[in-house]
Amino acid sequence: MPSELPYRSPFAPQLQPDGTYVAKTNEGVPFAYADVIEDPDPIIDWQAELGLPHDLEELAVLARPRGLSSRRLRAVCGDESVTRRSAGRPLRPQEWLYRFSGTPFSMEHLGLIIGVCYRMENFPNDPVVRSIMMDLPEAAGNFLVVEVQLYDSMLAEAAWLGIQRRRFTHVCPVLLRPLDAPPDSGELVEVCLTHRPVCPGARILKHWTEGS
Repeated sequence: MPSELPYRSPFAPQLQPDGTYVAKTNEGVPFAYADVIEDPDPIIDWQAELGLPHDLEELAVLARPRGLSSRRLRAVCGDESVTRRSAGRPLRPQEWLYRFSGTPFSMEHLGLIIGVCYRMENFPNDPVVRSIMMDLPEAAGNFLVVEVQLYDSMLAEAAWLGIQRRRFTHVCPVLLRPLDAPPDSGELVEVCLTHRPVCPGARILKHWTEGS
């Protein structure tokens, strides 16, 4: 029986001529945007490395989930380290709106979902908190930790292989906000697996198979 888990993301920003990314309603009306990213690094052909097609519709077929898998990961979704945004502006995780669980986990900003975030937790830059919770990762300032369960799909299997090979070492928060909202606010609507992170502190901390 086919799974009813969603595998196409409604949050696929469209690149504009000025270099910004704008998300639009079904009627084509812009309602939010993402930041311009300054990224001098060359683009890696990760699809070829993982034996995947480049065509988006072919990838979408591979993204169709059979259900949830036992594969999980834990990552810093964002902290206040210097980023690849304009002038290196840091993220402000303490300003984000987010759901404790249920946020989609996608792959390389393709608009294809490969898992679901089942836990998110924000931590302040507080030495008292760190003294109590000894297993907190090293991070700059305030930070958000996310735990993810991957889908049982062919695309998620390829992503897992990429994680094991350390092709994918980071995640990227997808933040949407109204056009007139402050630049560091926004709603965390998706977390994306990536090899070209906006925030260098948004890294995968651990990956494992539940029950193994």
